[in-house]
Amino acid sequence: MKNKKAWLAVLLNILFPGLAYLYLGTRKAFGLILVAMGILTWYAYATDAELRGLTEAMSGSTVLSITMILMVVAFAVDAYYETKRVNQGA
Repeated sequence: MKNKKAWLAVLLNILFPGLAYLYLGTRKAFGLILVAMGILTWYAYATDAELRGLTEAMSGSTVLSITMILMVVAFAVDAYYETKRVNQGA
C-alpha cells in the first residue's frame, strides 16, 4: 500500500471534517456521517433565512467560536495520527 500524506489528511479534515477518513480508508462510516452532516448544515444555512439570522446573532459568541476552533483542531490532530497509524500498517 502506498503511504498516505499526513499533511493532506490534516488539510482535508480542516477544510471539511470527515474527508480525511475517506482519503485514508479508515472510519469510513464516521467520515461519511461527518460529510453528510456538513452538507446538510450548509444546505440548511443556505436555504433558511431564519437560521441565517440566528447564526448572525450568535456570531459574537465566544463560546461558539472557541468550540468550533477546538473541533477543527481536534479533527486535524486526529487525521495526523490516523495517517501515521495507517502508514505503519496498524
